[in-house]
Amino acid sequence: MHAIVQEELGPAEVLVPRVLPDLEPGPGSVRVAVEAAGVHLLDAALREGRGGGPAPVPALPATPGREIAGRVDRLGPGVPADWDGAPVVAHLGPGARAGTRARHSSRWTASTAGPPASTRRRPSR
Repeated sequence: MHAIVQEELGPAEVLVPRVLPDLEPGPGSVRVAVEAAGVHLLDAALREGRGGGPAPVPALPATPGREIAGRVDRLGPGVPADWDGAPVVAHLGPGARAGTRARHSSRWTASTAGPPASTRRRPSR
C-alpha cells in the first residue's frame, strides 16, 4: 500500500512517501480503504516530537494521523459479514496499525464496540 511515513522527528519535510506491505486485519478488526483523512494540529505537534498525556510521540518509523473516512474493504476473523463495504468514519486512536496517511488502515470493530444500528445499514448501490 502507498503511505506517508515519518522516519524522524521534525518539520513536514520528514514525511516521505513509501510503499508498505498491505495490511491484513486481525481477529475482530477490519481494514478500511481510506478515502479522506483529517489533518489535526496535534499531528504536527507529534511529528515535531511534542506530545504527552493521551497522545505520546509515536515510535518511529510511523504513519501519522488518526482521523479517516472510507469503506471497509477486508474483514478479519470474527467480524460480521454486514461490515463488508460499510462506510465508516473513525478516530483510530493509539491502537491503529497504520495512520491515516496511508491507502489502508486497520482497527478494531464489533468485538469491542460496534457502530450504532442505524450505521450498519448498507447503502443503496
